[in-house]
Amino acid sequence: MNYALVKFFAMFTVCLLLNFSSYSQAILDTRLDGTEKGKNLASYLQEVEKSSGVRFYFIPNWIDNIYFEEKEIGLTLGDALKELFLGTDLSYVEVNANTIVLLKDPTQALERNTVITAAVREQKKIDKLVIGNVLKSTSRQRVTFSGTVTDGKSKEPLIGVSVSIKDIKAGTTTNAEGKFEMTITTGLHALSFSYINFEEKI
Repeated sequence: MNYALVKFFAMFTVCLLLNFSSYSQAILDTRLDGTEKGKNLASYLQEVEKSSGVRFYFIPNWIDNIYFEEKEIGLTLGDALKELFLGTDLSYVEVNANTIVLLKDPTQALERNTVITAAVREQKKIDKLVIGNVLKSTSRQRVTFSGTVTDGKSKEPLIGVSVSIKDIKAGTTTNAEGKFEMTITTGLHALSFSYINFEEKI
């Protein structure tokens, strides 16, 4: 075989591999221009696959109800995916140069179940509480959660009560007026209130 031809083929192969190696990162670095607004994520990823050398692997019903909104416009696709998956058990990973896989991580649900199981075992008081309108919220929406903790008998505000969301390891304490405020994602959470000489409530 001609040496020059072999050399050309080798150089062409290297260049081709280098181009492929940048495909997935280049796609994730692409900024959303506004045409994506209102589009279903699954449909959009299929469009990207057709126009690039990158393949996205996912279970369609995981993302059937996820749509691009105004707040994702201007973000890179990688950052937009992080924003879209915020508060869910979804994430993504670059497996190789031209393969991106969407994953479900049950860690948060397992942590929440562990906390609740431990509370039941220790016979702590557990209340189920629905805050806000479930029908109007999305699984990745960030909301401000606030309240006031008072003594059940005297109705006096309690200062320094530990308020924690154990499944996402977030927390705060009540101020001098017994008030607290946290920014969290919507979804199921294990919320704990604990105070010295008081029974912990979840």
